[in-house]
Amino acid sequence: MEKAENHLHSRRHFLQHTASLAGIAIVSLTFMQDAEAAKLSKASVHYQPHLKGKPDCDDCAQYLAPAAGKRNATCKRVAGDINPHGWCELFEAKA
Repeated sequence: MEKAENHLHSRRHFLQHTASLAGIAIVSLTFMQDAEAAKLSKASVHYQPHLKGKPDCDDCAQYLAPAAGKRNATCKRVAGDINPHGWCELFEAKA
């Protein structure tokens, strides 16, 4: 009888933890989607993919260099891929 109760307890424990992990994953994905949706469009900030001269996006505090294995850079405030040599009106010099 005790063995059956332990088996039931461990199964219940496993199911509870699995449900918790699934909930965390769903919440994390929702926040990631909300963060991208909150970014501004390139048109609304007058983004220019190529700007002659300095300063440009890779000199901006909002610029996010491409992650390892990724080709395109991004911005903390502008949606989509960003050219490191572009510019927008949200430019903020790195400190």
